[in-house]
Amino acid sequence: FDLQAAGINLNLAQLAVQQAQAALDRATIYAPFDGVVAQSNLVEGEVPSNAQPALLLVDNGELYVDLAAT
Repeated sequence: FDLQAAGINLNLAQLAVQQAQAALDRATIYAPFDGVVAQSNLVEGEVPSNAQPALLLVDNGELYVDLAAT
């Protein structure tokens, strides 16, 4: 009986891991380019809205600086 219960508990734990991984996959944001997060408009636990961008990403792959020397 104890072996059977342990098997059931193992199956339940494996299912919980799969569900947690799926939730993490849905919660991860991937940028289409390498860069840095310049601004975050979200607070932990807040649901993003379509009215405002969640993040401002800055592409730091190529930067252009125009300086005037006097």
